Amino acid sequence: MISNELLSILKCPVTGSPLQLAEDQLVSKVNSAIDEERARDRLEQKVQEQVEGGLTTDEQTWMYPIRDGIPTLVLEEAIDLNSI
Repeated sequence: MISNELLSILKCPVTGSPLQLAEDQLVSKVNSAIDEERARDRLEQKVQEQVEGGLTTDEQTWMYPIRDGIPTLVLEEAIDLNSI
């Protein structure tokens, strides 16, 4: 999905901390929350589109979605993992 080389240079746009690939179990949980209309983004809007993966920081408070193989490091699109 994302090469280790690319992953090593990606940083959280808020904290500047390194990002890691979200585990499959977390991605499934997020997609279930999206289906159930519980997932929210940073603007507290419902997340409408399923994700194929995600990037998180060590705290796993927010997940930056990966769609069509492209990580979205846009603050407003980060998924609040506390909402799921």
